[in-house]
Amino acid sequence: MVRVVPSADGQGFAPYLPPLSGNPTVLDPSAASVINVVLSGSRAIVVREAPDMYRMPQYRLLLSDQQIADVIGFIRSGWGNRADGVTASDVADIRQVTDPIREPVQILRMK
Repeated sequence: MVRVVPSADGQGFAPYLPPLSGNPTVLDPSAASVINVVLSGSRAIVVREAPDMYRMPQYRLLLSDQQIADVIGFIRSGWGNRADGVTASDVADIRQVTDPIREPVQILRMK
């Protein structure tokens, strides 16, 4: 079992935790992918034929639109990142179209 300890420098821990510093998805002018990951989480990854325990949980039910916007703003401006923040309205728009009880569900493609 590999012990993964996230670092405070935004570098992640490959292949389990992706870096946030300089991450192209974090820096993309559209924050839709980052918002979607925070709302919907990520699927389990498989490393060396074994499923990992390090997946992003979904925060759709735990955090408000403003709280998610604040977290994403921190990520997009921390560790040397220079991307615009997001608003609660931006989060609400993505929340609505990715709601699993919505018909039809719109799936956003991750970069």
